[in-house]
Amino acid sequence: MNLRKEIDLLDEKLIDLYIERLRLTDQVGEYKSNLGLNLEDKEREKEIVERSIKTHPAYKEEIEGLYQEIFKTSKKRQEKIIVNNSLAYGLLGEHLGHSYSPEIHKFLGGYDYGLFEVKKDDLKNFLKRDQLKGLNVTMPHKINVLPYMDGLSYEAKKIGAVNTIKFKNNRLYGYNTDYYGVKKMILRKNIQIKNKKVLVLGTGATSQTVTAVLEDFQAKTIDYVSRKGPIDYENMYDLKDIEVIVNTTPVGMYPNNGISLVDLSRFDQLEAVLDVIYNPFETRLVFDAKNMGLKASGGLAMLVYQAKKTVEIFLDKKIPDRECEKLIGKIYRQKRNIVLVGMPGSGKSTIGRKVAKILDLDHIDTDRYFEDKFCMTPSQAIKKFGEASFRDMEEEVVREVGQMTNKVISTGGGVVTRRNNHYPLKQNGYIIYVKRSVDKLSTRNRPLSQGGPNHLLKMEEQRREYYEEFADIAVNNNRHFNLAVDKIINIINN
Repeated sequence: MNLRKEIDLLDEKLIDLYIERLRLTDQVGEYKSNLGLNLEDKEREKEIVERSIKTHPAYKEEIEGLYQEIFKTSKKRQEKIIVNNSLAYGLLGEHLGHSYSPEIHKFLGGYDYGLFEVKKDDLKNFLKRDQLKGLNVTMPHKINVLPYMDGLSYEAKKIGAVNTIKFKNNRLYGYNTDYYGVKKMILRKNIQIKNKKVLVLGTGATSQTVTAVLEDFQAKTIDYVSRKGPIDYENMYDLKDIEVIVNTTPVGMYPNNGISLVDLSRFDQLEAVLDVIYNPFETRLVFDAKNMGLKASGGLAMLVYQAKKTVEIFLDKKIPDRECEKLIGKIYRQKRNIVLVGMPGSGKSTIGRKVAKILDLDHIDTDRYFEDKFCMTPSQAIKKFGEASFRDMEEEVVREVGQMTNKVISTGGGVVTRRNNHYPLKQNGYIIYVKRSVDKLSTRNRPLSQGGPNHLLKMEEQRREYYEEFADIAVNNNRHFNLAVDKIINIINN
């Protein structure tokens, strides 16, 4: 056991050192890119290997194998940097994670689009790169780039921030296409702002953009909620006649899905809710609004429409709105989960595996996930702790699985009995109710399904309402399961 601990400590140090080496490798890649140097240096690689072998001659073969993998990874990372730095269009920021922007711009503009991580002190030199034609800008550089602009659009001046730069004749022109994105997010849902009382959650840069749009739409009043402001999340309910709420904060954004700081039911004049977050597709705030029958929109439309405006600026051409709507649908179909609900033994796992294979997606069975997480099967958990405790454990599984995207998820039959499971499955998911006649349901290894046909019939009657409420669509599985699979594939593809 002591040896294992020593190995674990060494592994931690090894990973830390390797990550530091990758960081330095990236810097070398930037240097080579800026100076136009060759990527590969065989002589240096040989020198490094020989030096290590000289120190540890007994491990010659192992050292050669290790460095072979290290050099391979380093070259791949440097190639990516060099290619990225040669691009004319991209997103400029300081710390960039996953972004939908490359695929959005490829679809709308037809050009390759890079991600440029640049520190504030390096901005001036970066903006002098000859190959650049257009940039999107994200925080913290929306304000940092202002001194380098030769001209600003009306929206950029009004908001005091730039999210789009066009390079033309050695001059830099700043725009704010987020303004256009917010505007379209409102218009496509036919949300009325004129003479309405609006509550904006947050006071940051995005809040300023939203404010500019609301003012131009002639909102009657605009109030702001912040943790430290005069209106906070406790006293905001004093504004009982609020008609529109706009969230500009990161609350509810991945990985903190499912969080909302607002009880919408306490605003009895509320008509509409907007949220700039697009991951998950549906935040808890938007989900609650839709359940109340209110007009509501997440941030994906804002993201796509601001990109449309950006592409129009870059390429000096008009793009029809229908292309944006097509793209919104495409992104949703590519990233959403396909979630199967239904009675125990209705065939959800079998169908899910088949659908996943056809669509080349990962299949998640929540019962298997439960077993991996808690080291016991759902049946064992029910026998050991009782159904109520099992459902609590199952909720944890559903919360984790629901945050994923682009998966086929087969759920346990009783998932729908907990309303707390509805949002986690719905946030990124398209929910399909797999229906099967009670007399055809499998009861093997299902403790809650024991008790005979009458028991199963009663269970189905009790749960049917939940299944129908949860689901976007229902599919029958009373014949061969392949027929249900074909039906689901047809639904997904259309």
